[in-house]
Amino acid sequence: MIEKLKTILTHLENLNNHVGGEIISKEELKEQHENLHDFKKLIESLDKLLEESKTVDYNNPDSIDNNLMNIHKLMTSFEWHFSEIDDLTVTLFKNYKDSLGK
Repeated sequence: MIEKLKTILTHLENLNNHVGGEIISKEELKEQHENLHDFKKLIESLDKLLEESKTVDYNNPDSIDNNLMNIHKLMTSFEWHFSEIDDLTVTLFKNYKDSLGK
């Protein structure tokens, strides 16, 4: 998944550069590339959590609550990362055509 996100970011960067780099700042693109390091850590955390979930005590409500809360936290973190890249995509979508006219 990380490679696919890198590919998307590279594509967005190429499109942005094609119109003079005026739509998305280099800093925003750099930040998203750096965020992929955190995304990798999230995947590792998810793998660990899924392994731990195999041994969760179904009769221990506190254990189940903790497990579900950790899943929720990871899922929202994944959503945030996708949302950040999608925001850049939408920005290009809304402005690319007009930028070609310059």
